Amino acid sequence: MHDIMLENHLNRFINKKSAAIDISYYDRPSYYDKLKLMRTNSSAITKSVWDIVNLVSSTAIFITAFIVMVDFSILWSAIIVVSYVPVAFCEQLYIKKIYNWQVKNIGEERKLQYIADILVQKTHAKEIRVFSIAAHLIGLYSSIWSAWFAKKKSIMKKWSIISMLLSCIPQVLTAFVLVLLGQSIIEGQNSIGDFSLYSGMIAQLISSLFLVIFSIAQISDNKLKIKDYREFQDWENTVEGTGEVELQSIETIEFDQVSFMYPGNKKDTISDFNFSLSSKEKIALVGVNGAGKSTLVKLLLRFYDATRGRILINGTDIRVFTPESIRKCYSVMFQDYTNYAFTIRDNIKISNIQKPYEDSHIMEICKLSGVEKIINRCEKGLDTYLFRLFEENGEELSGGENQKIALARTFFRDGDIIIMDEPSSSLDPESEHELFEKMVELGKGKGIIMITHKLSNVAIADRIVVIENGKVHEDGSHEELMRKDGRYAELYRLQAENYVDGIRTISK
Repeated sequence: MHDIMLENHLNRFINKKSAAIDISYYDRPSYYDKLKLMRTNSSAITKSVWDIVNLVSSTAIFITAFIVMVDFSILWSAIIVVSYVPVAFCEQLYIKKIYNWQVKNIGEERKLQYIADILVQKTHAKEIRVFSIAAHLIGLYSSIWSAWFAKKKSIMKKWSIISMLLSCIPQVLTAFVLVLLGQSIIEGQNSIGDFSLYSGMIAQLISSLFLVIFSIAQISDNKLKIKDYREFQDWENTVEGTGEVELQSIETIEFDQVSFMYPGNKKDTISDFNFSLSSKEKIALVGVNGAGKSTLVKLLLRFYDATRGRILINGTDIRVFTPESIRKCYSVMFQDYTNYAFTIRDNIKISNIQKPYEDSHIMEICKLSGVEKIINRCEKGLDTYLFRLFEENGEELSGGENQKIALARTFFRDGDIIIMDEPSSSLDPESEHELFEKMVELGKGKGIIMITHKLSNVAIADRIVVIENGKVHEDGSHEELMRKDGRYAELYRLQAENYVDGIRTISK
């Protein structure tokens, strides 16, 4: 029972800490290595308690047996005890060696887990069958495991042989002491009863001493593993938990010579970026993939802080405000959005769980986002579960339908500024057109930042900002940029021509 409670406590600790650290940690393999180590060694704390109990009881037995044996021969009793010192020393070295090896090779363990997950999860099931790669993945798993196991086996074999040889020393000495005891009985110095007493005490001395050494070794091992939890707890944030002022609303946003480089990269994603908007403007950020558009959203939401320069909200440096209060001012749909294996209602209201609501309000949002059609075909309506992870009758949605659920969640948030990162990437042309019309309706009195590389509907924006190589290349309305006949006009005409050519090809 206590083991279950402790395991639950450790899992809550890991989950809580993971949800509170800077998002930049998710860009580091060391974060996932540490998680794997903690979950692999999660029993260390529980085992430590029992090892301490065993150490205390074994020590008490050892002391008792040693005192009795001293009456026979203090010299040989001490020699037997000292003979176990090399064994104890070897055990400590082995524990450190195997732990350091585990830390060094935890990445290989994660690879094994990753391949195993690929083979059993629905996400990859279709491609595995279409590409016929199951045998390849299983073979890859086997080769990684074989190399991993061979290295571990080599270490364990080496230290097992050393430990076995060292363990022979006290066993030989013990046999010699028993011979001396037998000789003393033959010479009449001790009785047969003494032989039974002392041979029993020798057995207790050896077994208790072994348990003392083993318990100390296990405590040392657990101490190394518990250290991972302490190190994880001590990870410091540079974004989360910083700032002192609670932001109430957003009036203006300004990027002032902002540059940003992702951790581990050697090149800025955006460089000397200058840009400003008011909270009532409807802005379209356009450009080719990799231009830095989505990075701007991450900086606005304070997932990261700028490497250089300043982002100002209402004329104040964004770092003055708490990240949580900043994010409350936005309604965001990310390009890599995800839906949850909960009910449709829960999927929508999860964006603002503190907000009072009625089903009629959710249905209004569902109508605007296109989710109403999904609900109408489902027997349980808003109580319909998405996916079949937990429910046999869960609803499996298409890519476009999943995106509509994510849109409804974004609308329910009701922030000052709506941010849409590639909002129509999974939508058919009709749904895409409806979405942009609804965005205008929903965005009345609000700001909209729309990120896209599809230019078919961006004309609804007050301003269109073209981003290239992490900098503002052009800025203006659709009409202004078309008259300028620059990069935006080039991209717009290119997409229009491709669309027309596609229609012509189909018609032929």
